[in-house]
Amino acid sequence: MRSGTCIAVLDGDTILLDKGGTRLRYCNVWAPNLGTPLGDALKAYNEQLVLGKPVAYMPNGHVHWDSLGLIADVYVGDVWVNQELRFWLSQRMKAPVWREGIPGGDNPDKGPSP
Repeated sequence: MRSGTCIAVLDGDTILLDKGGTRLRYCNVWAPNLGTPLGDALKAYNEQLVLGKPVAYMPNGHVHWDSLGLIADVYVGDVWVNQELRFWLSQRMKAPVWREGIPGGDNPDKGPSP
């Protein structure tokens, strides 16, 4: 387990640590874009959880596709931040509607073909 102090929250799933400017992306957290209500709210919640606090993190051995961050599980004390953010998002996102036989939840249900 590695550690550092969070000096910046870049968005809902990315933070910056004091030690060498380490950039961490939360493993299995996909944040909505900044500039959207949900994306901005998730960033604010992320700030409440980690900003200015000592964090422990466990890299999963991968680097984000843009090569700008380690992918890791992050903890503040006994709080698993990744899980907190996923739970927070799950309480606010609307699941797509499933319509039998129609690929994608947003397509209108036209019924069976003749």
